[in-house]
Amino acid sequence: VQLIKLICTYLSDHADVLPQNGNNLVITGPDPTPVQICDLRVMARHDLRTTHEEADVVIVQQAIYLATTGVTSIRVVADDTDVCVLLLYYYHSQELTCNLVMAGTSHGRTSVDIKATADKYGHIISDLLPAHVLTGCDTVAYMWGIGKVAVVKSLSAGKQLGKLGNLQLQMTEII
Repeated sequence: VQLIKLICTYLSDHADVLPQNGNNLVITGPDPTPVQICDLRVMARHDLRTTHEEADVVIVQQAIYLATTGVTSIRVVADDTDVCVLLLYYYHSQELTCNLVMAGTSHGRTSVDIKATADKYGHIISDLLPAHVLTGCDTVAYMWGIGKVAVVKSLSAGKQLGKLGNLQLQMTEII
């Protein structure tokens, strides 16, 4: 926490050493209100304020917010499957049209074109969140022995997970 706070403070205090290319850098740290730096200007982004502690959720929240405000090209730098699944789900459910890419944190990592992936797998995206929970997610427990490949094959074959989490149904119906 201390290191993150130092990095955030350093970036805010040294905006003059950052590239001045018109791009926005949004810094999310221990403060619930992120800071945006763009061409030497540092400003609080109260519209992106959140008290959620899971970075994966905050990253996706900010990317989807940008997409809904008319930004046409967004690049999320992350390697986490949780971020990818959440980006796909919200890109699809919000019917977004911008170019959205999840780029790896190093040159050897693969980039994921969220727009193209959502277009290709739109028929299974509504079941993607429950499938991800079943196969392993940082924020919830998961079922041991169920792999992501098996779940994607099942979803592609027409299986649905829409009953998962529905408290009105009997457990036997959900299973």
